[in-house]
Amino acid sequence: MIIWNVENEDEIYQMEIGPITILKGSHNQWFQLIRYIDDFFTNKNSNVKIYEDTQLIHKKDWECIFIPFDAHLELDKINSRSPLRFLVDEIMNELSLSPVYQELTNLWEEIIEEIHLIGEKLNKYNLRPHMNNLEIDHFKKHLVFHSIKQMMPMEYKGLLLQLYADRLNDKKRLFIIELPELYSTEKQISDYFHMVNQLSRNGMRFIIVTNSEQIKGNINYIFDEVIINEALIENIKRKVLTEIPFYCDDELFNHAKEVLIRTVDNYNENSSKETNSHQQTDSIQVLLYVISYHLNMGLNLDLTDIPTNLYAFLKTYS
Repeated sequence: MIIWNVENEDEIYQMEIGPITILKGSHNQWFQLIRYIDDFFTNKNSNVKIYEDTQLIHKKDWECIFIPFDAHLELDKINSRSPLRFLVDEIMNELSLSPVYQELTNLWEEIIEEIHLIGEKLNKYNLRPHMNNLEIDHFKKHLVFHSIKQMMPMEYKGLLLQLYADRLNDKKRLFIIELPELYSTEKQISDYFHMVNQLSRNGMRFIIVTNSEQIKGNINYIFDEVIINEALIENIKRKVLTEIPFYCDDELFNHAKEVLIRTVDNYNENSSKETNSHQQTDSIQVLLYVISYHLNMGLNLDLTDIPTNLYAFLKTYS
């Protein structure tokens, strides 16, 4: 499991990363985090640093594309940063090879000669007119696009994703997508995530802020303003196993991890932080307590029925 440590001054975010990284829920931390990541990759003077485990990521090896929740695309204003720019270049490359363009350039040369002859009448002013050669770039500023049909918000997001994915680039490519399910139907979000899965299989990386259950990946949760993920739990596994007063095999630890993740997944800011731990065995309750302690979670556990010796052990963490 891979962890990215995203640092900005005194803020540190530890997120589990994979081909498709899920930031679950619509939390303020995610809003800020994805903008820090975008700033790191796109702003050469960024104060943000991102470490993969302990190694600083070389941002020059990456291209980062941010598709925010309110993404839009200007079809009639195409600058150097527009995702439509490569389409303009492709159209112009084909146009430059067409017989019509060759005829136009020949005609343009004749016009230049005519202007030169006409300009001889200006000798008394000691001036000579000059007309630049016709270049294919002259046409680019006149080329715009129009949508064949009225586009919905999700269709803009799909178009942006497809345009950036189709553009040739030899860098690692990271898409940051924010709440794609907003203003979309179930069918639209299903098709969109199908495209994401296909592009992921082609080597493109994704960080997606979403509440949807339709996309699978390495999931990060927020529990009481603390980021929780499986990688962080696995990182403290050895420490937990050396501290607890009983033998714990992988099956037992994984069960405790599943209970914790399920609790975190079901949690929201208006709900209780209780785990229904009274329904779990004593060993699971101890594991939940120690894991949550080392992850700085404010998890409420019902310890009323736990044996005296285990209760005494847990009190050592108070």
